[in-house]
Amino acid sequence: PPPPPPPPPPPLFQAEDGIRDSVNGLVGSEMCIRDSFESVAADLDDYGCYTVNGHTFPGIAGEAGAVTHGLVYAGIGDSLLRKLHRYEGDLYERVRVCATDPEGRPLQAWTYVIPQASRGLLSKQAWDRHTFEREHLKAYLHTLLSGMNRT
Repeated sequence: PPPPPPPPPPPLFQAEDGIRDSVNGLVGSEMCIRDSFESVAADLDDYGCYTVNGHTFPGIAGEAGAVTHGLVYAGIGDSLLRKLHRYEGDLYERVRVCATDPEGRPLQAWTYVIPQASRGLLSKQAWDRHTFEREHLKAYLHTLLSGMNRT
């Protein structure tokens, strides 16, 4: 008989909202999958999220003592992971993390982080999803969709 198929990849962690010690991240990818997949609330310890210098979008980076509140999405297969990887580009690095659900259970997941060597790309301003949605989302989507129409 043929060998069994490989196990599915772990779910993708997407940050949700908060402030410096209760931080956000990855709205771009989150918007792509928010309405398509089941998710569970989760915390990601020792990661902070800040606005990328010169931009309105966020970046997550390792930061002792910080906690990122977000979502872990289930059922994201290899095809969507490849698309997300292309979308996130060279700025981010996909890493496997262990988030914690509201009951304290560990959840293995993937997320995109700013590599430590590129930490200087992040501002000191915590990124806030609600502010982003209120003040920048429309322009961000316009720019994103304009770029997609040119390719």
